[in-house]
Amino acid sequence: MLAARSFKLAVLCAALLSVNARSLQQAEAPAPGGALSPVDIANFALQLEYLEAQFYSCAATGQPLPSSLLGNGAPAVTGCQKANLTTVGQQLASELMHNEMNHVEVLRAALGSAAVSAPLINIGSSFSEILNAALGNPASPAYSPYDNDIFFLLGAFMFEDVGVTAYEGAIQALANSPYLQTAARIAAVEAYQAGIVRSFLFQANEGKNPNWPYQPTISTVVGDIAKLRAGASNSADDVGILNGTTATLVPVDNQSLVFLRDPTQVLDIVTLGKGATGGGFFPNGLNGGLTSTSLSGVGGSISSGTAPQPTAG
Repeated sequence: MLAARSFKLAVLCAALLSVNARSLQQAEAPAPGGALSPVDIANFALQLEYLEAQFYSCAATGQPLPSSLLGNGAPAVTGCQKANLTTVGQQLASELMHNEMNHVEVLRAALGSAAVSAPLINIGSSFSEILNAALGNPASPAYSPYDNDIFFLLGAFMFEDVGVTAYEGAIQALANSPYLQTAARIAAVEAYQAGIVRSFLFQANEGKNPNWPYQPTISTVVGDIAKLRAGASNSADDVGILNGTTATLVPVDNQSLVFLRDPTQVLDIVTLGKGATGGGFFPNGLNGGLTSTSLSGVGGSISSGTAPQPTAG
């Protein structure tokens, strides 16, 4: 697996480093009117990859990412734990860890000296905050994504779909930049990963799982998390794994197209409604050009409780 990972990384890095200097200079030019530049968008994606890679690294190995992947001055991640996983769960966590570590390396290579360091990332209490908000009250017993396979999958669900929609939204802003192909290829991987997580959760919902202590079914809680994310986006841009009795393993709109989110919408989800000021997974905000004045669109609050009812595609 490590040999395959090294080969994949070498091929991707070679492709990225072959971008001509003129294109890279154009991408690094500031965007007019204080808007986000392609470099800002790529750095936004990089910080989402830091989040995912840190979670899967901790879940799979009990260790955070090596400092060499995080940039100068990156603070230590909080909440890192080794997950209590079965053989299948461990295999999934390990594969996702390698994918996300590769994404961090590829984006850092593409950005070069413009790559931002990882900000402070909370992969502990943020998960329980999201579940509590989705349930409308504190979960009992307290939720941790490191307790078992089902809880790990639920934690992964909280941001895997978000990664897909974030990349698909970013692709439009990267249309004339050298980061476009990389973003499109990573988006496809994120979609594969999200589909696997959703499928496992759907299968778990079908049986009596001894590791599920809550009164709502797994599918109900997954649907509540989807509604919460839709509320943060101020739109019906999310679905759970069931719509009534119909499976919705592929989250798409009514035209069977993937949902798109702009940076403000994504930030409101990963910061629990705090936006550029920071909160949730990013307690102190993000690094780079993501400021309240640079973001486009108007996001809602993840704790507003005004989420539209998602519909199946």
